[in-house]
Formats: sequence, C-alpha cells, structure tokens
Amino acid sequence: MSRLLQLLIACTSIQARLPALRYPGYDLVQCRWEDEARGLGVPLGPPDKEAYRVLYQIQKEFMGHYPGGIRTLSVSAVHTIDHAIALAPQLGRVTRLELTGLELEFKVEQVVDFIKSHRMVFGPVLKEISLKKERSEMLASTNNGTSSRSLSLGGGTQVSISAASLFSFGSAGSPISSTATFPPHSVFLATTGGGTGGISSASPPVALIQSLINFPRSATTSLNPVMTVVGAIKGLERLDATGWDDCVLYLDRLPSSSLRRLWLSPNVPSSTSPNYVQAEQQLNSLADQLKQWRQLEEIKTPIRKGNVFAWAAAEKRSAMICAPILAGSRTKRLPKMRQIHLEGPTLDVVDSVRDAAFAFQETLEDLEARSKVRVWHPTTIEWGWRMPHLTRLTLEGEISLYFSLDALNRCPSLEELTLATSMRHQSYQRQEQQQPPLSPLPHLARGINPGGDLLLFIRSQEIRSIASLKNLQRLSLHGAWQLHDRVLRRIADQCLRLKEVTLDQTVGTTIGGVLLGVENMHRLEKLELRLDVVDLALVRVVARRLAFLSSIQLTSLAGQ
Repeated sequence: MSRLLQLLIACTSIQARLPALRYPGYDLVQCRWEDEARGLGVPLGPPDKEAYRVLYQIQKEFMGHYPGGIRTLSVSAVHTIDHAIALAPQLGRVTRLELTGLELEFKVEQVVDFIKSHRMVFGPVLKEISLKKERSEMLASTNNGTSSRSLSLGGGTQVSISAASLFSFGSAGSPISSTATFPPHSVFLATTGGGTGGISSASPPVALIQSLINFPRSATTSLNPVMTVVGAIKGLERLDATGWDDCVLYLDRLPSSSLRRLWLSPNVPSSTSPNYVQAEQQLNSLADQLKQWRQLEEIKTPIRKGNVFAWAAAEKRSAMICAPILAGSRTKRLPKMRQIHLEGPTLDVVDSVRDAAFAFQETLEDLEARSKVRVWHPTTIEWGWRMPHLTRLTLEGEISLYFSLDALNRCPSLEELTLATSMRHQSYQRQEQQQPPLSPLPHLARGINPGGDLLLFIRSQEIRSIASLKNLQRLSLHGAWQLHDRVLRRIADQCLRLKEVTLDQTVGTTIGGVLLGVENMHRLEKLELRLDVVDLALVRVVARRLAFLSSIQLTSLAGQ
C-alpha cells in the first residue's frame, strides 16, 4: 500500500493532464482537466509520456492490490492488458470487463487470451463487456469544429486524437471518422500504401470519401478485431457499446441465444460516411434481429423505422386471443423486456413506443424515448391497459407532446417522470438540419413551432394526471408546460414521496403557488426551479422548513 501512496504522490507532482482512472471504488481525475473541458482554464500542453506511465502504473497497482475482490475489471487494451493476463488466475470474481483504448491498434490477441484464460480457470462467468472511450476523446471541441491534438504515449507512439475520429482507423492507426463529421480546418491523414496525404478543407464530401477509399483497409474491416473480442466471450449476456459508435454495423453478428442487454450508441454513421449504407441496412432490419433475441431484457438503440416492435405487438395480440390454447404449449414466449430506450424520428418513435408499451406491458420498468419531429402529425400515444411495473418514464423532444398524460393513471408504480419538449442531450444524428414542424392551422401560426404550441395547450388539460402517481419520487418538467398553481398544489398534496423536483421554464405558476406547493413537499431533497416568476428567492425562506432538503437551485427568468 505504501508503494501505491508513493505513486499517487508522484502523479500529483507531475504538472500534466491525466485522463480519468476508473476503478471500483476509485475515480482519480485531475481537476484542471475538467476545468479546461468547461472552458474555465488556459489550455495546457499535451500530456507527456511520463504522466501516462505513472497513470498506467497506478492502474496496475490497483489491480494487484486485491485482485480477488475485483468484480468489474477496467483495463486498457493497449497498456495494461498484459498485467491483467498475469493476474488472471486471481480474478475469480470478475464478471464484467471494461475495455478502453480500442481506438488505437490494440492488442487483440492478448485481450482474447485473457478472456480464454479466465474462462479456463473459472468457467464462463465473464458475461458482460463494456467498450469505453478514453477520457481525452470525450472533451468538447471548439465552437467552429472539432479540435485535433497529438498525444504522446509511452514508446514514442504518436496518436492523432480528435472527437470526430473515434474507433475507426485505417492503416497504421490513421483516423477515419465513423460519423464523417469532419472539422472545417485542413486535416492530414497519414497513410501507408498509396493513401492521399492532405485533404483540403474546401473539398466536397464526395471527394473526401474517395480519398478514404485509397486506404488498404476500410473503416469497417479495421473494426473486426473488436468483434473478435466480443465473440471471445462465450454466452455473452450484456454488451454496453455506447462508447463504440460502429457497433451498429455488426448487429447480425451478435449472439442471439444469450444476449440480455444491448446498449448501442445513438451516434450512427451519417449520410456522408462510407459506412452509411451498411448502418442503414442493419437498422432497417433491427426488428428481425430483436425477434431472434428472445432473452433480451434491456435495449438502447437508435431507430429508423416504426416497426421495431410491431412483431412483439402482433405476438401479444395472438397470445391474448389464444391464451387458453397456448397455456401448456412450448411455443416461443415474448422477451421479458424491462428497459427500452429509443431515439429517432418522431413518428417512428411514436409507433415503436406504442407497440412496446402494449407488448411488454407486464414486464416493462424503464421506458425512455427521444425524438426530433419532421412534420406535424395529429397522433397520440396512449394506452388503456395497466403498466404495473413501470417505474421510470422519460420522453424528450416532440414525442413528449404526443403523449397523453391521462395514461399516467394506469402507471401505479411510476417513481420517476421526465417530460421535456426539446432534447436535452443533443445526440440523435447530431440533430440533423430539419425544417420546423408544419402547422396544422397555418393562419394561427406563431413562433417556430405552432404545432407544438397546440399540443401543449391540449396537454395542459391532462397535466393534472401527474397527481395520481402516489409513488412518484422524481419529477422533471422542461419546456412550456402549463402548470397552474392549483395543479402544483395538488401534486404536492397527493405525491407525498416526492424527493426531487425540477421545473424548467414551465408557465402558469405564480410565486404564491410555488411557495404553497414547496411548503407541502415534506420529503423533498433536491429542488431546481427556473421560472419566469418574480421574487423567486422567497422559496429559500419556505425551504428552511424542509428537513430533508440538501440541494436547491433557483433561477428567475423574470425581466430577462
């Protein structure tokens, strides 16, 4: 342990930025690294190789300190996998593997050897894998485009790092953007074997793609090693690929008999990417894949069609009609889906959510949907059946306007509700350039979203249904929801378990209504208000009476 402390002291003394060191029970992140990401500090020089040597040495020390107690093993597929192989006979409790460094030319054979060695000693207990981005890859770019910088690692290897070039590499580790969001400034792609050297910033996308074709290996081919690692885990049950954008290209190669969790990145190849056609083919056939994954319980995925769960809804209807006949049969049963997160065009998401809510009404616990509307359409999401196990519902974007709040009366177990009229996390296709939604009544058009204004007016008559959620603990409303004083008071009086409340730009509430509502939320722990209300600071006076309140944020928009 003294050796570990010495390394931590040495790490602190090195004036260089370090990426996050994530390990069970530890999270070492240099504060100035976060400050620069938020634009609060002076940009520092790139991390030197000495700092990274210290970082990886600390990782090895953590691994060797008590290997028998590690359940989640986080290793670099480039720098610390060899040490993990040496410790494999002692890692008997590891059931989850986190891999970083996959954007480099990582050691595929060593990673596969570790997985096989672990399986030979302890059996097929390793069932979960998570593909992580390096902390340095997640930094925000400059306002005009994506910044690029050179990172020096041990051994003299120079790696070009760019938020636009993740997980797709050509020959010799040359970055190729899997999303084709190329920076506006000139980019130099180092190639071997006949690739073009410089690409002008004025080149059209077609010319840029043609220049990438000259690489000896395509972006798709270079990702095969990652699938080799995934395929090495026998009986894989949980795959977290939110940090690997191109996993969508290989959906048909994932195990169908054992997979229980599949989390995909919402950032899929754009229309200018060489992988766009393959990605669209995989997403268009997503329904066929889901139909085969009968053990699947959790899914996070972007969608392109509204038929993703149409097969499940059809099977549910057949089961309800033929229930007495099929009671003792061995026919396929619907997956016991507990978590569904979808992201895509509004009408497709609406259809998929409607089918999923019907098909998995008896098992669904967590439903989240984000969408970007393309054209106004008079439709509604509602259900006339009970959702007895649904505990979390999140709707962001225009899909929240299509949801009939009266359906909340059939969700008795709901603990967390989030409704946002716009997407808080701008991830869906990086918010493609689309026209504002069309108004159903052009002569009444006002603002940039007249259709949304009409739907908000309709939903204002239903928002009182939130008060029927007796088990509600966390409520977040973002956007121009009409939350009048009497409705807020009713929610406070009937939702007695409320612990967290966030009201962001809701309308119709006065300072008197806010004070009376907050005063009755006796279990409240966290309060965030961003309202166009005068004297909002008076809420702090009332909040002093709340014994459990630990966090309060008040922002008055009055006069702004």
